Amino acid sequence: MAEGAESLRVALRQAVGYRVTAVESPTADLSGGLDSSAVAALASLDARGPIRAVTLTVDGVDDAAVAVHVAAVVPGLIHEQMEIPEDVLPYSELENVPQVDEPADCLVATAWVRWWRRRLAAGGSDLHFGGDGGDGVLLAVPSYLADLARPRTVGALWRHANGWARLRHQSPQALIRAATEVRRTPYRDALTKAADRLVLGGPAPTGWARFVSWLDVGGVSAWATPDARQLAADRLRGHAAEHDAPVVPGQFGIGDSTAWLSLNAFARGLRADVALAAECGVSLQSPYLDDGVVKACWSVPASVRTSPDRAKPLLWHAVNELVPASIVDRRTKGDYTALSYRGLRHNVDAIDDVLRSARLAELGLIDADAVRAELHKGASGVPIRLGAFDTVLGFELWLRSTRSDPPAVAAEGGQRALPA
Repeated sequence: MAEGAESLRVALRQAVGYRVTAVESPTADLSGGLDSSAVAALASLDARGPIRAVTLTVDGVDDAAVAVHVAAVVPGLIHEQMEIPEDVLPYSELENVPQVDEPADCLVATAWVRWWRRRLAAGGSDLHFGGDGGDGVLLAVPSYLADLARPRTVGALWRHANGWARLRHQSPQALIRAATEVRRTPYRDALTKAADRLVLGGPAPTGWARFVSWLDVGGVSAWATPDARQLAADRLRGHAAEHDAPVVPGQFGIGDSTAWLSLNAFARGLRADVALAAECGVSLQSPYLDDGVVKACWSVPASVRTSPDRAKPLLWHAVNELVPASIVDRRTKGDYTALSYRGLRHNVDAIDDVLRSARLAELGLIDADAVRAELHKGASGVPIRLGAFDTVLGFELWLRSTRSDPPAVAAEGGQRALPA
């Protein structure tokens, strides 16, 4: 941990420093969380002048109060709070999303992101630091517990499982059983089982234990057509036939392998956010995704850099002398889902219009009526699978933003599918 933390300190300091010294008017996210606070604090060390640190305020979320404290004790930060207007809530202005190179969930928040980035550009920002990617490099997904499912680390497995179970109000035995199952299931077999579950259905793990796996069959599958599930299953089986291990750049354990795949998925989605910021005249930068930072994080095993006892212990050890104690010791995190539900209520009719003529349905990939039913549940205040819903809607918006309809290609049995 000590060596990894020192490597991370050096890499993160370099990643922030070489950017901030090359510009005149940098700005930075200051959400109140550890990731953005650490970047803002590091940027203030090398900046040519004050840095405008921006906090988006949301009713019912205490992050803004924490951000105010950080800005007060970190020299060189000029704090600005922005309250999100009702007319740019998530799911607003869906008829005007940008063209990006692949589907992205952030497209559902295009109006909000544009409003925010244009405010930054109007204030003269020539580079904007985000804390994006911090979760991806500093934490492993729950499948890391499988790395501890060995005789010599069973004590650590129990400690980690019990800690997460207390935080999630779930059974530690369920996490231990899932970790043991993943440990003895080869990657290839896990893909095949996931393919079978897509096509045949059947029971699946519930609660947090379902994330202790090689891969999770996500909520989108509930709205996919049988043809779409079959196509996805065929892809999984084809990949399993050619790969007996995940495609990762090293001899990684289960936790580091699944975390790497998750990080890549996040980084691909972030490209759309970077493109949207550039459209608004803002250079969005994410130092956590620099090669040196990623290498420093992966120099520490997933089961060490992830712990229920302390949020992001690797970053804590790296920056605890640079960031206020109120941040590095904070154990809570703001929950912004209420903002999404407000957006659903405000824009339910416009979203419904999009889904009534969904191109994904025309391509035979989703049951649009099932997605519309989920929409109306969410708009009425009933909790829904919000992440899965955003994935479907983001994909639909991406299709609509393309210059021409994507060709439907014939698959076996006359099925239709999007090109790879």
